[in-house]
Amino acid sequence: TLADFAHPRLKLDVRAATIRGDGLFFFSNSALLHDLDAHLVIDRHHLAFAPATVFLNGGTKATVRGTIAFVPGGRVNLDIESDQADIDQVIDLWQGPPAEKKPKEEKRAQHGSLFILAKAKKGTLGDLHFERAEGEITLHDGALLIQPLHFYAGKGYFTGQVVVDHSAGTPPLLKISGHLENFDAAAIYRQLLKKRGLITGTMKGDFYLQGRAGKDFLP
Repeated sequence: TLADFAHPRLKLDVRAATIRGDGLFFFSNSALLHDLDAHLVIDRHHLAFAPATVFLNGGTKATVRGTIAFVPGGRVNLDIESDQADIDQVIDLWQGPPAEKKPKEEKRAQHGSLFILAKAKKGTLGDLHFERAEGEITLHDGALLIQPLHFYAGKGYFTGQVVVDHSAGTPPLLKISGHLENFDAAAIYRQLLKKRGLITGTMKGDFYLQGRAGKDFLP
């Protein structure tokens, strides 16, 4: 509907069975989103999701609220909530096609600014299961940052960051670092490192993991 032509403000209901990630605000032109149901408000200054729901390829349902400002490159400020989230699926949405090397100023103008507060009641990071996750998603010099990232796993707690670095080619370099507190050592060894051993008890300390994003992250 359009009520005032002097100060145009459109309210739209948009539905789609399947769209590409870059059809919304993501970078990927291959990752698909399903069953989009969006209530949009558009004025001279921004597009608002009020809200939008969508399913990722692996079944993750996300509810999106927030705005994209109509400035050079766009300015994205969103809250995304999900009952069940797969971090690998989220990372896939930001894997765009290889880009030409450009000055940092031009890159910033191309991608604009990004801030997403993401929350999930439960989910997975690789094969590691977690609950009550919250993270801030931003861009820095072309790298996607999930920092800080906090979640629980059983009685354990994690705080740290995930960096998705596209500068080293495709698939991007995935770096996970942080601090573990009271984590089940056997679960870490089995779920995250995909190894079997005799390690038991709880784990506390700092760690750093690095590898190519995808199934071969930890060969």
